[in-house]
Amino acid sequence: MRRIVSCTILFAISWQLSAQTFQAGVAGGGMMYHGDLTAKPLYDMRSATAASIHFAPNDRFLISAEYMFGHIGASDINRPEVSERNLSFDSYVFEHSINLRINLVTSPRWAFIPYVQGGAAMFYVNPFTNDKSENRVYLYYAHTEGRGLSQYPDLEVNRPRRLCIPMGGGFELRVSNRISMDFEAMTRYTFSDQLDDVGGAYPDARLLAGSNTAFRKDLSYRAVEIPGIESNYPAAGTPRGNPDRLDWFSSLHVRLRYTLFGETGGRRRTLLTGDNWMY
Repeated sequence: MRRIVSCTILFAISWQLSAQTFQAGVAGGGMMYHGDLTAKPLYDMRSATAASIHFAPNDRFLISAEYMFGHIGASDINRPEVSERNLSFDSYVFEHSINLRINLVTSPRWAFIPYVQGGAAMFYVNPFTNDKSENRVYLYYAHTEGRGLSQYPDLEVNRPRRLCIPMGGGFELRVSNRISMDFEAMTRYTFSDQLDDVGGAYPDARLLAGSNTAFRKDLSYRAVEIPGIESNYPAAGTPRGNPDRLDWFSSLHVRLRYTLFGETGGRRRTLLTGDNWMY
């Protein structure tokens, strides 16, 4: 009796797994930042790549774990209304995410599958810029808004590692029984206004100048580097950015997914099997 029960359980597990799908994917595309230095995000698109694994328990849902490497950046030079501020930044982005995809169509008659997606992620960002001597400076450690000074105890020191909520969607194109392509747009709610090291107010210039060299007044306000511009450092408390506008970053990707094992959907419409579109 025990042997029969064991065989029944093993059969049920193997039957259930046969209806599920395990996939691996690679993606390439672009990444954009949205924040205080943004003019038009598409102008500042940088490259991004990703690798992922996917588990589909059925035709409706897809669970993904993804590692993404990208690049964001922007400059005041593209925004005439604040060009005198003369700030800029770049940063590499490393993100680990888990997402749940919901397919909006499950019929096997469709090779074109729209979907929505969301999840949770941890990412690493460390903005940098070049000073007037062309030396790279990491802005979180330059304390351009006085973060870290004892006179500003309420200002939190920036942390490179942060949490975010990815959300977005796209559509899947079934190329063959084992190969699919995703055309995807995702944006991230970051809970932060400091991806660009801009968001608060100008600190007291005397405090920055009188502190140790880790506090860089010259990178807090850079009008002096613009030829023909004569401008004094703004008064303490003058808004440097908009603290009510959080920073985001987004990605546009084309992903190639390959089914390693599990259900391949042999009766599904695909791009390579005759009558391939929905009807």
